[in-house]
Amino acid sequence: MLPEQISASLYNRQSTFAYQAMFVSSCVHRTALADMHLKHQRQTLPIAAYRQHIVQTLEDNQVLVLSGETGCGKSTQLPAFIMEDQLSRGKACKIICTEPRRISAISLAQRVSAEMGEPAGAVGTNSSLIGYSIRLESNIAKSTRLAFVTNGIALRMLEGGSGQGGGAAIDEVTHLIVDEVSKVHRWLFHISQCIGPRKARKCNN
Repeated sequence: MLPEQISASLYNRQSTFAYQAMFVSSCVHRTALADMHLKHQRQTLPIAAYRQHIVQTLEDNQVLVLSGETGCGKSTQLPAFIMEDQLSRGKACKIICTEPRRISAISLAQRVSAEMGEPAGAVGTNSSLIGYSIRLESNIAKSTRLAFVTNGIALRMLEGGSGQGGGAAIDEVTHLIVDEVSKVHRWLFHISQCIGPRKARKCNN
């Protein structure tokens, strides 16, 4: 897609009633009130005050280490910040967020989808930007721009996968977010071993 088509697609999504309802304080519809509550929660999370700083830091650097208290919004807001920023500027993106547990991958995908104003059950469909992939279950569509996956799935993407043109699936990823990094230090070492050679090959091409 062309940059203007990407940004227009995000604009059209943000123009829908479900998304706009999160901004309208006078709305009394039950669904809209639920959306308003989600929007209020997004705005009051500690991480919200650092949104622009985070986005700019990622624009200037390839690696960002983000530390914060439990409940500050790291797991849901960081991926959303990146996706919204990239799409609003007409940039194609494919963001992978790794999770150590299957239930986390599913629940986070559903939460972020709801915060984007998407209808219930939209995750993993062509009408959603959000998806997830766990062992024996994949809910990722062509329209998916942000996918929450378990560590094992991410490793398979690194080692081979089903990328376009016969390449590895990880080659199509623009942003890789490793959540709960303190619990997966050995897994992170393995990831660095896999990414290093790929980065070197890209630099030489």
